[in-house]
Amino acid sequence: MLTTKEFIEKLCSDENKNVILDCDTGADGDDQFALAYLLASDDRVNLIGVTSEPFNKNSDDTVAEGAKENEHIISLSGKDIPSVCGSADYVTNRKTAIESEAASFIITKAHEAEETLYIVLSGCAANVASAIMLCPEIKEKIAVIWLAMSDIYGQYPGEEYNFQNDPLAGQILVNSGVPFLLVPTKHIYPFRKTKDEVDALFSSDTPLCTNLRNRFREITWAQGLWDLGAVAVFTLPEAYSLKEVCAPILNEKGAVVAFDGRRTIAYAESLDTDKVLADTVEKLNRI
Repeated sequence: MLTTKEFIEKLCSDENKNVILDCDTGADGDDQFALAYLLASDDRVNLIGVTSEPFNKNSDDTVAEGAKENEHIISLSGKDIPSVCGSADYVTNRKTAIESEAASFIITKAHEAEETLYIVLSGCAANVASAIMLCPEIKEKIAVIWLAMSDIYGQYPGEEYNFQNDPLAGQILVNSGVPFLLVPTKHIYPFRKTKDEVDALFSSDTPLCTNLRNRFREITWAQGLWDLGAVAVFTLPEAYSLKEVCAPILNEKGAVVAFDGRRTIAYAESLDTDKVLADTVEKLNRI
């Protein structure tokens, strides 16, 4: 298993990384852009699969529609990458994982991996926590990046969308001991964009950019490109200030009850959102 120091060093290296994106496409208009950005960054990322997450409600429709939309974005990019349906339910018992195609896919790809398999979450932790519960030995082969929680040093870090969609899964993941990077959501507010701003930024008439613009308008509650903060660590690690910190110990509400002096995680102390957005705009307007 990677140490936190080794994990940070590997993230900051120039090596091409094998990645699974675990995302709640449809919850907002941002997962689509995060997925497209990874697809446009094959000089730094080998995207080996995309898994869909539940959001807002435990419904087969949510994950099925997310997987279908992911598949469409992949097709528009000209790539052939698996889009896998995730759990329709949330973790409700710390001893009972939720079996799904996504959890099985993560486990299979971890066992097949000869190098570290990076799993980046831009929604809740149901799929990844379940995979770890079902097969704890994959912690030796994977590393996890999660955009979640406002600030582990704040008063109410767990009062945040990605964590609160499945707080027990979040607690299980953070406390699991897997090599782990937390990107707190306090950094992503500059990614807030209006629909007119998105139209202006991604103005290319390519099928992919046209689809991204249209979907951002169709999703009436879409407010920003938040999930770029999760995935850009692979393409622009220099935009992040990553630090090794004592691991937080969470309760089921997402409150930090203590810090574990025997275990560490990687933590993003800052993020240059201007650099990330500029790179995204340049890449997506030419894909």
